[in-house]
Amino acid sequence: MSAVRTATSNRPRSRPESGDLLEGVLRPGFDRTHVMIEKRGTQCFVLLDPKLIRHCFVKNAENYHQAQARKRLAEPLLGESILTGDGALSRSLRQTIGGLFNRPSLDLYSDCMVERTLQELDGLKPGVHSASDLAARLTLANLSKSLFSGALDARSDDILHALDGVYEAMAGLPLEGEEGGVSYYPRIHRKSRNQAAAAFRSVLGNIITERIGRDPDAAQPDLLDRLIALRQDQTSGSPTLEQMIDDVATFVVAGHETTASVIAWALYLVSQNEQVQRRVREEAIDVVSGGFAPREWPDRLHFTLACVEETERLYPPAPIFTRQANDNDRVADIAIPAGSVVTLPVRLIHRMPRFWTEPDQFRPERFLAGNRSSVDRFAFLPFGLGPRMCIGSAFGNREAIIALAAILSRFDLAYAGSAAPIAELKFVLRNNNGIPLRLIAHS
Repeated sequence: MSAVRTATSNRPRSRPESGDLLEGVLRPGFDRTHVMIEKRGTQCFVLLDPKLIRHCFVKNAENYHQAQARKRLAEPLLGESILTGDGALSRSLRQTIGGLFNRPSLDLYSDCMVERTLQELDGLKPGVHSASDLAARLTLANLSKSLFSGALDARSDDILHALDGVYEAMAGLPLEGEEGGVSYYPRIHRKSRNQAAAAFRSVLGNIITERIGRDPDAAQPDLLDRLIALRQDQTSGSPTLEQMIDDVATFVVAGHETTASVIAWALYLVSQNEQVQRRVREEAIDVVSGGFAPREWPDRLHFTLACVEETERLYPPAPIFTRQANDNDRVADIAIPAGSVVTLPVRLIHRMPRFWTEPDQFRPERFLAGNRSSVDRFAFLPFGLGPRMCIGSAFGNREAIIALAAILSRFDLAYAGSAAPIAELKFVLRNNNGIPLRLIAHS
């Protein structure tokens, strides 16, 4: 049973339905700072105010660990990754890996991304294609080239097939109302999910084993080398292959699935607005055909970046973040007991009228220079925030910008579905129909 406790209601619900638990959140004038939901004996505080969000996810982040229910959902796929952990090893990883995502490194990755994206698009013919499939292949190819020295290439089909199997085993919740997945965990066909996850992890295990046997001086260390080395450098105990798979799996899923979701949704949104599409197309052609070095592309694709960020606002790839309190806490007049869950409902905050004008409209100009300063830093949170913010956010945005520009420099877009796609919350945000798009070659 679930219940919401507010000043005016305490209504039991056998199963949350869109709008029941957070009624009014997406209406003008809604001013509550939080909503407390009680689910299966656990209190869940849905944070809707910047002060509360900052306290729990930044200022007092040490008091909040990964919520156990979410960890159980991901464990068969990701295991116990040092990236998703809460201890010193996780902090060490972020320090060790951080250099792979600084500006000089991102410039090098842009060179790789442009080259690989254009190669992948060379064989793409006009006609109807699944935007989700196209984005998945582009992002995995770029991830392999940029961070894994091509180690994923030979097994890319196996990786994509296994990941699709994992998500197909989850009964995704359509995100169409105010509920936003806040109190939702997907129903899972566990046997199918576990088989697909095992296949995915087996592929990664083979890739890691091949790399461990490689002469360490054969190439500059990439992300795969550094993840292996970090485990091998632990002072206590011997690292296992399973631990290494956990780490690599987390980066593959976080670095591929989330960006693929953004690209697919961005292609759909751009296809729905001819004025926006024309502006992206003109900017893309100017940059792609202008003789600029690939590393210069992201800094010149201003409107394309705005489209990517507006897509992340409307369809954040991770629409919700949860943490669980280690100890009793208090912020403002709210007592948060140990063991309770705090929730950052990204999708809802991104659509709340208190933060956004015409929040349901696709308006990329919100994120252009001159307008960006009006965006509340705690109202745009597609990558989370605080010490556990996504380490590869800048990498993912570059990849999305380059993919969008490369595609629009060659093709016009027209949506080919019979009905609008519906966002579905599974492990990350997906969609219900693959987003069929007709690609029309420029005349």
